[in-house]
Amino acid sequence: MEKIKEILIDLEQKNDIKIIYAVEAGSRAWGFHSEDSDYDIRFIYIYKNSKRYLSLKPLIDTIDGFSEDRIYDWQGWDITKCLRLIEKLNPSITEWIYSPMVYLTDESCQNLLSTLKELLVKQKRISPLLHHYKSMAKANYKAHILSKKDVNIKKYLYVIRPIGMFEWLLKCHKNFDTISELIYVNFHRILQDLKIHLDEEVYSNILKIIEIKMQSKETDLKDRIKCIDDWIESLLGSDDLKNIETKEKENLIVSDNFGDDLDNFLHLILKVKFE
Repeated sequence: MEKIKEILIDLEQKNDIKIIYAVEAGSRAWGFHSEDSDYDIRFIYIYKNSKRYLSLKPLIDTIDGFSEDRIYDWQGWDITKCLRLIEKLNPSITEWIYSPMVYLTDESCQNLLSTLKELLVKQKRISPLLHHYKSMAKANYKAHILSKKDVNIKKYLYVIRPIGMFEWLLKCHKNFDTISELIYVNFHRILQDLKIHLDEEVYSNILKIIEIKMQSKETDLKDRIKCIDDWIESLLGSDDLKNIETKEKENLIVSDNFGDDLDNFLHLILKVKFE
């Protein structure tokens, strides 16, 4: 934790920024890291000089890098980029906002996290997330599982997690009026809700794979598991996403003034007022 604080302070000084929110992403946030897992630091920042936001000079809206030993990597987005991505229900910024491992939340930005969550939930849609998780699972399954006899456990989880997120969104995420958390990032929490929807053999094998991942080196190979592969393929072949998209288009969920909500929040964070 001290090392991460040092990294964040160094980034602020070198880039003349103020980091207002920093979290962990990747396997540590998902809940199945092993001893040799690295740290995936993600953060939101604003420029200390607010005039940068009124300049014709293009704003640098992404800062990334990694430590010499590759144990720590980081990526940060300027608040303007974050809000544009929130408007698109971008999965990456959504997972940052719901990460269970928060390294920093700036006290001067009152209600930062709760407001960002409100902006996501207010849209009352999940299709961009569904597209992302299904596409990720499909690509990883084709690249790392489909033609293999032995599979890297880490790669197996790179399919299991997104397809599990996909199924959770489909089956456990239906009433927006009662939703306080748009998603859960920790996969153990997802599995709690999914358990009643999963075959017992599938559920127990997912837990075994996670346990092996956490106790083994990340390059360890294991035999494929048929029931897991069948579960993955059944969801990849699902047409449920089309039904969700149709309903969302019919309901026209996002209001016309949503862009104003984003602008107002930006002005609040930057502490600027207009007459």
